Amino acid sequence: MALKGDLARLDWYVKRCERLGQPNSMRSLTDNLAEEALDLVEERFASQTDPYGKRWPKKVFPDGRSVLVGKTTHLRRGWKQTRSDGKGFRISPSVTYAKYTKGTGLWGPSRKRIVPKTKKALAFSAVIGKTKGGKWKSKKLFMRSVKGSPPRLMTPLKGKLPATWAGRFADTCADWFRENFDK
Repeated sequence: MALKGDLARLDWYVKRCERLGQPNSMRSLTDNLAEEALDLVEERFASQTDPYGKRWPKKVFPDGRSVLVGKTTHLRRGWKQTRSDGKGFRISPSVTYAKYTKGTGLWGPSRKRIVPKTKKALAFSAVIGKTKGGKWKSKKLFMRSVKGSPPRLMTPLKGKLPATWAGRFADTCADWFRENFDK
């Protein structure tokens, strides 16, 4: 069986596909995907929902600000791309306490129950509102134990990419391919 057609045009397509598979091209794609993921994390803060659409639990001590938004907004604004090598990407928060937003339960970082060490109660400063001058005012709270923080996911769990994220990543890939194929 013989094939007929424009073999020069077919060769052109093959060369384009080979070029797009090169490490520099693939890094460009993973950079775009990482940027999309950062946008999706920012949208989680705006909607106060996890990647699967579930609302974040409310604050135990409401202070007039959104959930997971403190005085500095470092958690919300501190997300960055930490790896992109053409094989994949990684985004991470810039604050170390972000790992506790996945929930702590009754246990602290060393897997021991959170209890007072030297006193009869745990002491916390809770923001209770603003003064007429616009400054935040806080109140000292004392507790014998804590419930821990509830989970508030900002990124999908490993191996469980939600449909909204998958769709946005597919759109990003399609846009990148259209943009780079004819160069």
